[in-house]
Amino acid sequence: MTTAPPVARGGASRPWGAAAAAVAAAGLVTALVAGARLGPWWKERALPRGQKPTVLLITLDATRADRLGAYGYSQGRTPAADELAAQGVLFEQAYAAAPLCLPSHASILTGRLPVHNGVRDDLDVLPPDAPTLAERFRAAGYRTAAFVGTTSVDQSRGLARGFDVYDDDFGPPGKRVGAYERGAASAVVDRALAWVQAPHDQPVFLWAHLADSMAPHNAPAAVAADFPGRAYDAEIAFVDEQMGRLVAGVRRRHPQTLVVAMADHGESLGDHGEDAFGYFVYSATTRVPLVVSMPGKVPSGVRVAPVVRTVDLAPTLLDLIGLPALPVSDGVSLVPLVVGRATEGPGPAAIENVSLQSKYGLAPLFALRAGPHLYVKAPRPELYDTAQDPQEKDEASARLTRVAARLASELGAVIPEAASYPGGLRDPKDTLDLYNRYQLALDTEGRREFEQAIGAHRSILSEAPGFLYSRRKVTELLIRAGRLAESELEMKDLVAKDQALDNTYLNLALLRYRAEKRDEALEWLTKGEARYPRSAALRHRRGRLLLETKRYPEAEEELREALSLEPRLLDARVALGEALHAQGRDEEAKGVLEELRHVAPDSPEAAEAGQVIPGLDLTPVAPAPAASPAPSPPAR
Repeated sequence: MTTAPPVARGGASRPWGAAAAAVAAAGLVTALVAGARLGPWWKERALPRGQKPTVLLITLDATRADRLGAYGYSQGRTPAADELAAQGVLFEQAYAAAPLCLPSHASILTGRLPVHNGVRDDLDVLPPDAPTLAERFRAAGYRTAAFVGTTSVDQSRGLARGFDVYDDDFGPPGKRVGAYERGAASAVVDRALAWVQAPHDQPVFLWAHLADSMAPHNAPAAVAADFPGRAYDAEIAFVDEQMGRLVAGVRRRHPQTLVVAMADHGESLGDHGEDAFGYFVYSATTRVPLVVSMPGKVPSGVRVAPVVRTVDLAPTLLDLIGLPALPVSDGVSLVPLVVGRATEGPGPAAIENVSLQSKYGLAPLFALRAGPHLYVKAPRPELYDTAQDPQEKDEASARLTRVAARLASELGAVIPEAASYPGGLRDPKDTLDLYNRYQLALDTEGRREFEQAIGAHRSILSEAPGFLYSRRKVTELLIRAGRLAESELEMKDLVAKDQALDNTYLNLALLRYRAEKRDEALEWLTKGEARYPRSAALRHRRGRLLLETKRYPEAEEELREALSLEPRLLDARVALGEALHAQGRDEEAKGVLEELRHVAPDSPEAAEAGQVIPGLDLTPVAPAPAASPAPSPPAR
């Protein structure tokens, strides 16, 4: 193929089955005419036989499509994204599965909607039986690595499966101030490039997550100076610089690199009254940039107009590379759109935010973007015709009743909860001010202004006692402000109402431990384990406390379980070595402790481990690598 395919155009919204049938029919006609052209993409623009391209997936946190030059924005500075689009395929209407970091990333990496992969809130964990894109690449002989920028997608969330390296270290000098711990994009890119440059002869699947575009927006001063009064645009420009550096560095090492740049969700920036993201499901936070680029192999300068979904990415990448599809997927390959074999999109985009109920006691929101229409399921449903109303300000459900009814039915078929909507919960539209105040309280906490943050959360709770996240935040902030007795009372109330997290039990145990009430601390940890049996943190602290009370076999069991759940718990490894040494099993203890020399030779834990057994030498044999694989759980 020597010319780029025509721009794909979408018509009116259609049922998923009809859209899929249209795509299948288009493919069948092409097959009759072109035969082998329906094979893998690499048979259409073949690489040398046996060569597998490197794949670089870049996710840009909280990045709006309409703030990139390639999407028509003229006031920003995004040359890296614009060049990728010019040299590749840009999807004009790509939609995320949820306006939240973790659920959206889980959908990207599994090709499954949150309702099917089980990750619907930023506190969820991807189930161990959910197949992932990284697992498929590793099985095909790829080196796999992830370098992520926020704790919301750290290893504890289950996304690390299939990655040889999963780097989520946000320590100095990479840490950025904010309500969520995050690493600066420059630090994430530095670590990714150091890993890529290491000698190897395998193709690479690399995921880099750049999180600086999240609020609070505080770009480096040199960049911010170019965007006075436009902090978000400055952040986007800084992230784009770092993305350009990453793409250039990877392609120097691996010239045959397929690059995907996309966002997990957008940023509302005041649209519909929402300041950031994570609340509404309008296009400001659910429409995302999506660009696929590999000069000479992927068509250049193509713009795909129909609605596509981020769940389509995994099947698309596997199709492009010629690897087997994941066993189950809610997405479909977009290759037919990319090469011009289809003009219809894969189907409507289903969107959800069920976390509103668990976090704030509000009604969940669901949405369906189908053709030009966005339907929002809420206590007061909404419909927008984006062709006539791109800002989604003119609610049209009373005028377009048949369209609203049809889309409601289609949405309910995909997400059953949208059909059996819960009653008695407040519409999020009526409580937006509380949510925005909650976000401001998080920013205040990030500046370590704890008393002010407590007051802000108390104010929210005075108006909305069911605002659970503020209740939990108050208990944490009271501890940080030194008001321990108040925090303990608040946390006990959360436990009594079954609203406590594992961290609540940890903090209750900590307060009892500080009061030299070890038995009571152990009791809280035991209760927490019963409620959260897969909490590595609870098992670690309980194991440590059992070790202190010389209950060595029990401590060993708890610490092994903690490390099986979270192998990166270095202190748990030290404690396990101590428990084994106390039982006279020094050879086993040495094996556990020596692992620290390989995974974290310069850490305080490695130094501590060297004191457990007299004469044990844990001096590093070589400098620590730029990015190390997570340690394996110790053998039993």
